[in-house]
Amino acid sequence: MSNSQKITMYLRSYDSASLARAVNSIVETASRSGANVSGPIPFPKRVRKFTVLRSPHVNKEARDQFEIASHCRFIILEIPEQSSVIEALKGLDLGSDVDVQIKVG
Repeated sequence: MSNSQKITMYLRSYDSASLARAVNSIVETASRSGANVSGPIPFPKRVRKFTVLRSPHVNKEARDQFEIASHCRFIILEIPEQSSVIEALKGLDLGSDVDVQIKVG
């Protein structure tokens, strides 16, 4: 039985470029610190569309359409028991527009 810790990270952002920078910095830092990295696994882009009437009373045909796309990535880290990967990951600055969910187990 191996003495390793498994960490799963789910990253989400509305900007694909900032998400790619965050994923690259996490993978680079974890692999440099000695962790086994699986991923990043890209999830399908989720697009939400909104339709708004331009006029409050008439002209039902006059509408504006807006959309917002969210991009997601999934990373699995297997960390050896006596490793400094978690401290190295705590020091990363991923940006304010990247949402990170972490599960340790």
